Amino acid sequence: MKRIFLVSVLILAPVAFTADYYVAPDGNDENPGSAGAPWATLQHAADTAVSGDTIHVRAGQYAQTVRFTRAGAPGALIRCVAEGSVTVDAGGADWGMFIDGYEDADGRYVAIEGFAVTGAERGGVRISWANGSVIRNCVCYGNGRWGIFTDYADDIQLLDNRCYANQEEHGIYVSNSGDRPVIRGNICYDNAGSGIQINADPAMPGDGITSEAWVENNLCYGNGSSGGAAINLASVRDSVIRNNLLVGNHAGGIACWGDGNGPDWGCKDNVFVNNTIVFDSDDGRWCISLKEASTDAVLLNNILIGGDDGALEFSGDSLAGLLSDCNVMHSLAGDIVVTEEDSAYYTLPQWQAGGRDARTVNVPPPVLFISQDVDGYRLNAGCAAVDSGAESHA
Repeated sequence: MKRIFLVSVLILAPVAFTADYYVAPDGNDENPGSAGAPWATLQHAADTAVSGDTIHVRAGQYAQTVRFTRAGAPGALIRCVAEGSVTVDAGGADWGMFIDGYEDADGRYVAIEGFAVTGAERGGVRISWANGSVIRNCVCYGNGRWGIFTDYADDIQLLDNRCYANQEEHGIYVSNSGDRPVIRGNICYDNAGSGIQINADPAMPGDGITSEAWVENNLCYGNGSSGGAAINLASVRDSVIRNNLLVGNHAGGIACWGDGNGPDWGCKDNVFVNNTIVFDSDDGRWCISLKEASTDAVLLNNILIGGDDGALEFSGDSLAGLLSDCNVMHSLAGDIVVTEEDSAYYTLPQWQAGGRDARTVNVPPPVLFISQDVDGYRLNAGCAAVDSGAESHA
């Protein structure tokens, strides 16, 4: 009689081990990087950490820069977290903190959280070809061009940062065809250019389009002394811009165009809802400007108080597919809307006679608001803007 032996094989699922490393001003890179024996440099930590690891950086001033070239993974980011007040002073280097996924580098799915970054010749924090990376709760100020700069990076998140006094250009700049960025809860002020810029750069390599961006709950004020809208969009498609407060800026409010590359590259199929854009002096431009065939826009439930110009500006080729209604518009200059192609200026009743903005109202700020400051604009009870919006489409 033949005996049959049954062999049981137990296959164990792989176990993911993660590590915590520590950096401190009084550390030493010869240490093991533990809580009791931390390292001294951010770069040593970045060169060591792998997917799922966390770098804890203790309070202090760090006169150094860091370049992340290792890859985390979705759900297992490499995190670099400031504990207490941590300032990275780049000392004139190009970048303060840099997540680099270009060519020989593999940086992606890295999170930088809680740092103040200053003194960079170009930008405080950069994400380059580094998909899935996150910048959260950082303060980027006094850098040569930008606070936060990203290029060719998809699925990034820029959350709850403060970017101010960046000298030549923008607080936040998302560039070069990066898709699905989330830009939420940031405060951008007193930057020479835009508070927030998304420019897909059609003239550069790549498809020249940024799609499915979410730009929401941001506060931008005092930007644009050298030009540039508070939120400046070039070749941005299928995106949502909502619940932003843009006040006291020196150039435009929200500007949409093709970066001068013609109507094939305008911003298309975007939704602008629940934004409050207020110019309190005569140096502001238009609250929302659509040019270079920035078509099929949805504009609902926005409060648009124009300065020396008005609420809305369109090129003639941007009117196709426009849905605009249930907004509050007012202009210190009197006219509400202009179509650039024939230099036709309209008061709100004249604009409505053409079949648009039937439920939009003209209300001056003293009637509209109880309070006006960068911490929040509160509506007067019973004013025309209360409980008068439409379904948001977002």
